[in-house]
Amino acid sequence: MKSLNTINSLFLSIFILTACNNTIEVKESYADGQAKVVNYFINNSNENFEQKVFDEKGQIKTTRQFENNKQVGFEKQFYTSGELAGDMEYKNGMRNGKSHEYHKNGKLAFEGYCYPDSSFCGLSTWYYDNGQIKKTGNRNRDIGIGIWYEYYRNGKKRSILDFDKKHFVYFSALGDTISENEYKGTEED
Repeated sequence: MKSLNTINSLFLSIFILTACNNTIEVKESYADGQAKVVNYFINNSNENFEQKVFDEKGQIKTTRQFENNKQVGFEKQFYTSGELAGDMEYKNGMRNGKSHEYHKNGKLAFEGYCYPDSSFCGLSTWYYDNGQIKKTGNRNRDIGIGIWYEYYRNGKKRSILDFDKKHFVYFSALGDTISENEYKGTEED
């Protein structure tokens, strides 16, 4: 039934887009003929379009936008359930900007900022599926810098790691200091 609804939605989209002076191109198909990659051209321009990628069951996996044949805006990726799994910002054809990942329950799992070379810079934060912060800290080209904090699922502080001073402290779930040591990481941490 869900597959039939997906097919009906696809045909309805084709009708609406064709009626609005837009065209559709099925770029790739599965062996059974099911559409895999579909481009929805805006105003019959072959340079400005939305692209949708479908799985074998007809569920949307990914959506992307293109202007002047360069990816722009937020690419969105979806779980097989249809829930949003993540989104990442593109500018002028390159991944550049905000990036988010989501747990299957819809709560935020990660947020950070990505540079055009796909490395992360600035504040990055990971979350438990209950919404509590799991870990947070700054990165420069994927390398941890400054002070990072890690938390237990209940929100209590688990550890503090100071990359600059090469020092870390671990805490029990009750907040007591368990250990405090010099950090002996590498330049690539």
